[in-house]
Amino acid sequence: MRGIAAAPLTMTDEEPEGNEFEHLLDDSIGTTSGRTSKFDIDDVRRTATMVDESKTVQHIVGWRREDRGNNHAGGRAPLVDDRTVLVVLLLLGREHAPQSAREMGNLLHQRLTSEARTYLGLPVTLSGSHKGRIEARRWYNAAWNSFHRLIATMDPYPDTQHYRLQSRADRTRPPRA
Repeated sequence: MRGIAAAPLTMTDEEPEGNEFEHLLDDSIGTTSGRTSKFDIDDVRRTATMVDESKTVQHIVGWRREDRGNNHAGGRAPLVDDRTVLVVLLLLGREHAPQSAREMGNLLHQRLTSEARTYLGLPVTLSGSHKGRIEARRWYNAAWNSFHRLIATMDPYPDTQHYRLQSRADRTRPPRA
């Protein structure tokens, strides 16, 4: 153990003063690292306020309307709207969790309290039961669809097929205006 210095370790109980990111720390979120804790109404309301004050949802709606042109949105209304997707992504980001569709589906399925679920306008259940693989799969599908609907709105190359290799000319072309 020659590479380890013989100096004693010193620890202090002092916290740094003036931490401007204190609202993002784990203690203020009230969650644990196991990704099994529930998000209560206060966590969701605080995060929804951040999303609402950023006016991101209004921009996304405007971009979607611009992309659509004279066509109207048809079909069934989405189970998870854009605001809820952004709130869920921020909740996952604040606890340093992966922001994947699987984690989003898990959060929507199991990690919201009933008050938080009501606040976000989500149904209590999608399949008639609160437990089981069917319910988890339906929440995953709802999260996946909503997340990809959001990404499709911001895609700079909507006509590019993402499942095939691209040539150098295709990769270096400027995004459409």
